[in-house]
Amino acid sequence: MDAESVKMRDIAEHVAALEHETTVAELTSTQRQRVYIPLYQSHLPKLDKKGVIEYNKSRGIVRATDRIEIFRPHLEPYRDDAPDDDAERSIIGYFVSDYYATAIAASTSLLVASLLGVLALPGVMLGTIITILFVLATIGTNHGDSLLGAGTAE
Repeated sequence: MDAESVKMRDIAEHVAALEHETTVAELTSTQRQRVYIPLYQSHLPKLDKKGVIEYNKSRGIVRATDRIEIFRPHLEPYRDDAPDDDAERSIIGYFVSDYYATAIAASTSLLVASLLGVLALPGVMLGTIITILFVLATIGTNHGDSLLGAGTAE
């Protein structure tokens, strides 16, 4: 086993410890098995098939491929206490989450008003308005960082 390879058992124990907020030494056999079996039978073979990892099922060895870098940001632990180094980014985050809440409220209001007969809109128009609200929110979510970074030098 080379330096970049990991035993599948070690991955399962690490994940189980994280899920149960304990240490590997404190894990029960049941806690280990609940993670080990799905990793062994499903998750790792799928990642291997997609080329994200190389998984030798018979030896229980896992090795990351270059494609793992695509997923690196999602593999880092979330830190709630991390400093906010970009105030603008958090403003965009608040705006987008507020926009989603507003879009949901507006959509619900339009739908209820239409159902009660207070607002006479054809179903297609109502559906189109609601769809546009959520498309705009999704665009803001998916492209907010790129729009923010467009004017800044790094």
